[in-house]
Amino acid sequence: MRGGDNVQETLPESEDDEETLEHVFSNAVILMVVDEYEVHICTVESFPSEKDSLTWMCDIWVQAMESEGEDWILTERICHLIRSWGSHIHGHIIKTVCLLIQPHYGFSGTVNTSAIIKNRTLSFHYQNPKALKGFCQNAIISNILSSMWFTNCNADGIVYNNYFSPIPIVCLSLIFIVLSFGIEEWSMGSHKQVPFMEKAAEAHYKAHLLGLVAWNSLNKVVTEKICQRLCDYEVLG
Repeated sequence: MRGGDNVQETLPESEDDEETLEHVFSNAVILMVVDEYEVHICTVESFPSEKDSLTWMCDIWVQAMESEGEDWILTERICHLIRSWGSHIHGHIIKTVCLLIQPHYGFSGTVNTSAIIKNRTLSFHYQNPKALKGFCQNAIISNILSSMWFTNCNADGIVYNNYFSPIPIVCLSLIFIVLSFGIEEWSMGSHKQVPFMEKAAEAHYKAHLLGLVAWNSLNKVVTEKICQRLCDYEVLG
């Protein structure tokens, strides 16, 4: 029952079906499915194709049913709702990152030439941007990981630790595009909210991902240790 085989092709038509659907969605199992679907977006592929998205839902659904001893049908409507809820994770990350950027970089909202230049040239890729040392080890990255996925023992980074240990480059690429977006809002010296366009974000995400794949291929032993340290630091506090 993978890759769509477990999806009922028709939507609920009767009131009884609607009531059953409402009951299903009030169950914690559904929340668990949505949660793991979001984790896939953050660690496996941040902008999945419709086919990949459906495959994830079917696999997660089957595992959840087996785990809970249930046998609910994964309908087309449920798939739509899971996908819709899961896509909200991008907005949640953006909100979290935007709250962290101002105090981390000390943005004051001053509109002048020096502030504009500074805000446009900020680098988050390195621990030491001037020396270009410590790639993926800037403190803002750890702050985002902590705030998003390692807030407590019930957070996704702990519950789904197998996805986050080591921190995957997909997750880092997602962090990079959201950081770029957040800093861009301060690019004129003061904060100006701009819309997050999914298509444009996907293109930037893929560009960052290519760069991270190239970095990872330079010395996989070293890069894996760096990504593992990022995870271990959050787990061990």
